[in-house]
Amino acid sequence: MIKIILSIWVLTSALLAVECGNSYDRNGCDEVSFGLGSDMAIQQYQVIYDDDQDGVRESIDRCLDTPLKAKVDKYGCHKVEEPKVEVVEEVVEEEILEEVAETQDVQVVTLEVYFKTAKYDILKEYHGEVEEFAEFLMENPDFKARIVGHTDSRSKYTNNMELSKNRANAVKDALIALGVEASRLSSDGVGPNEPVATNSTASGRAQNRRIEVTLTRDGE
Repeated sequence: MIKIILSIWVLTSALLAVECGNSYDRNGCDEVSFGLGSDMAIQQYQVIYDDDQDGVRESIDRCLDTPLKAKVDKYGCHKVEEPKVEVVEEVVEEEILEEVAETQDVQVVTLEVYFKTAKYDILKEYHGEVEEFAEFLMENPDFKARIVGHTDSRSKYTNNMELSKNRANAVKDALIALGVEASRLSSDGVGPNEPVATNSTASGRAQNRRIEVTLTRDGE
């Protein structure tokens, strides 16, 4: 009788072990313990399926068809690498002027100095531009500067000619006040004769109310 009972227990244990390890239970089984003491316990370990060998088990893999051993994210899908964006520093006008000083003898430069209609006083927002240009001239004493004022086409021609000269003189006086030798500076005005934009729009006229500078090395 004892042999029969023991045989039934062994057969039952084997059936349980097979059932817990069948192919329909991909998450495996919890620990199964039979009542003959802890030394007789049988543990079924969880089986991890990873057909595409990407390191992510099938139960949470959202992309089951990735190439073998491909680099994937935590969901088993291809990692999308963000493109590297090169940051290009904006070239300031001071650097352009330094390049001119090294390579050319004559160069026309448009300063970022613009004026209100019928005015020639330098607005506060352009003081920094004038200061940078003064610094450039003092660091490059072999250059002279011819400052030319421009206007839009509004008002009378004679008024615009005078206004353009006043604008050039305003910049010249500011440069002298910042330490540039007066002997290196000259000024003139051409009124509305050399527009860089249309005078039929407000934005175009604003671009024409400007200052241009011709840089010349000594001896040119």
